[in-house]
Amino acid sequence: MQNLKYIKTRTFSSVLVLFLLAAWPQLSSAEEVMGDGIEITRDAVDLETLLRDRPEDPNVLDTALILTNQTAVPARARCVAFDQFGQTQARAWVRLAGNGMRVFLASDIVSGRFVGSVRCKVRGRVAGSAFILGAAFSSAQVQNAVAWNESRISMPVVVAF
Repeated sequence: MQNLKYIKTRTFSSVLVLFLLAAWPQLSSAEEVMGDGIEITRDAVDLETLLRDRPEDPNVLDTALILTNQTAVPARARCVAFDQFGQTQARAWVRLAGNGMRVFLASDIVSGRFVGSVRCKVRGRVAGSAFILGAAFSSAQVQNAVAWNESRISMPVVVAF
């Protein structure tokens, strides 16, 4: 009886492995279709320029989104912009050097007028910050959640126009 149980378990495991191997190309091709969007390559120098050279027109707003790596291990963040109706508008990704930071604007990700939110997911410990830039600037709310080895950053209010 024990041998029969072993054979059934072994057969099920083999079938499961074969199924996953057969499905793997389909899973990776689905990921390629969705893609990670554009790569953002701004750095800390760009943040200084953005804060110093703000537009004087009070009708121009943009949101600076800042991701800071809190470990010495390089990381890659994938971000998705959602409009006010919850529809995906754009995807982008950034490389973060160990203990480094990246800056990107809402207008880097989406084109035209945008009011919505941005969510990022990173393997590693990364903290997010955000500033609304215009004739004046103000910090914006950011929610940082860190699980064991994964960070989820949510910027609930992001504008660009």
